Amino acid sequence: MKKSKHYDYILFDETRLIVYGIPVMALLAPLLFLTVSFKDYISKIHFIFFESLIYTTIIWYCLRMTCIYFRKKFPKTEQTVKRNIYQAISAIIVTLFMVKIIKLAEILFYHLCGSEDPFVPEYIVAFLSIAFISLAVLVLYEAIYFFKKFKTAVEEQESLKRAHIQTELVNLRNQINPHFLFNSLNTLMNLIPKDENRAMNYLDKLSKFYRYTVGKNESTTVPIEAELDSVHIYIDLLKERFGDNISIDISNHFHEGARILPMTLQLLIENAVKHNIVSKNKPLFIEIFSSNEGKYIHVKNNLQKKIQAVESTGMGLENIRQRASYFIDQEIECKECQNYFEVIMPLIINTERE
Repeated sequence: MKKSKHYDYILFDETRLIVYGIPVMALLAPLLFLTVSFKDYISKIHFIFFESLIYTTIIWYCLRMTCIYFRKKFPKTEQTVKRNIYQAISAIIVTLFMVKIIKLAEILFYHLCGSEDPFVPEYIVAFLSIAFISLAVLVLYEAIYFFKKFKTAVEEQESLKRAHIQTELVNLRNQINPHFLFNSLNTLMNLIPKDENRAMNYLDKLSKFYRYTVGKNESTTVPIEAELDSVHIYIDLLKERFGDNISIDISNHFHEGARILPMTLQLLIENAVKHNIVSKNKPLFIEIFSSNEGKYIHVKNNLQKKIQAVESTGMGLENIRQRASYFIDQEIECKECQNYFEVIMPLIINTERE
């Protein structure tokens, strides 16, 4: 569709509005302020409509141009009130001008025909009729303009939120991946001289896991099944590193169609490993399960904090909270008791914003 040169100040294709709006307005204006019988009005509808059509067209285009002019002059949102005031003043001026034109036409008609036609309106009726047209045109253009502006603002806000979410996800990857890769390569180096087959299997799983994380650059949420498939691979990698010192149990009973933020489960498992002792004497147990008919996911681990506190980067739960706030209204709940630590997170069921 080819846009008109004034499209940026109208924000919609006004062709149909003009084609249908002007004739309808020309028909309604004299009908609403009728000073003769309806029968007489019908008998000379062709004359009244033609006359009204001329006036309506002039008013329509005059006010359309004033709308464009003042939108160019006052384009900012905070200037809306000022712009509308100027447009209202313009409408009053156009109305008074058109009333004068109508009265001059009445005088001209009287002199040419020698008698006053009953269909030429009185001053007050002419004023009301023209004011009705002016008000209707202004309201139409301003209402559509406001709606389009509001819609654009909402879309821009959504786009900015998405960009923020993507930035948070990229920051998360940039921090986690080097640390995880370093540990993974150490594990691989230890495996190669001991068991080449296990080393190759480990390398294959490592490549699959990285393929998943890198492949989600454009995704703000992923199906819970895809996230769990990735977590199973991640668990196998951790098992090679910690052996029987770590145990991770997953329940797969989740709401159909549920989605989750990518890398959420990996991050929560990584936090549990990072902040707790993982040893033969003190094995780490992590449970991932659902509640509330599969609408919530829990990540729970036994609490055995390291004696020397690990420095927190602030990229963990806060990162998840910030990304999740765009998709869910409920808060992410964290419970810390004497024996366990648990994170309870609502899954994303309604994915309209994805």
